[in-house]
Amino acid sequence: MMVETVYNSDDVFREAFAVFNSMRESSEHIDLVLRGDGEAGLEAPGGIPCHRLVLASVSPYFRAMFRSEAASGQEVRIHGVDTDTLNTIVNYCYTGAGCSLAYNEHFTQ
Repeated sequence: MMVETVYNSDDVFREAFAVFNSMRESSEHIDLVLRGDGEAGLEAPGGIPCHRLVLASVSPYFRAMFRSEAASGQEVRIHGVDTDTLNTIVNYCYTGAGCSLAYNEHFTQ
C-alpha cells in the first residue's frame, strides 16, 4: 500500500530569499551589476551586485528589462535613479523589508 504525504511550508520562500541575500552579500553566483545615475562608468569598481532571477521574480519592471537585449550584459545602468535609491530597491527585492522612497509628485500624475 502506497501512502502519499504532501508537505507544505509557509517559510520556504522567506528562507530561500534569505539564502539569496546571503549569496548576494558574499558575491556568490552574482550575474549582474546595476549602476545608478551619477555613478562611475560601466566596468568601473562599485555598482550593486545582484542576481537577475531574484530581481525578475519580485519586479515586473526588472522582468521586462531583462527580456530585452539592451539589458543582456553583466552590467546595466538604470537611468533616472540614483545609486542610493537603486540600492534600496534591490535590498527590498531580496529582503521584503519596508523601504521609504521620496518622489516628485510630478511623476505620479
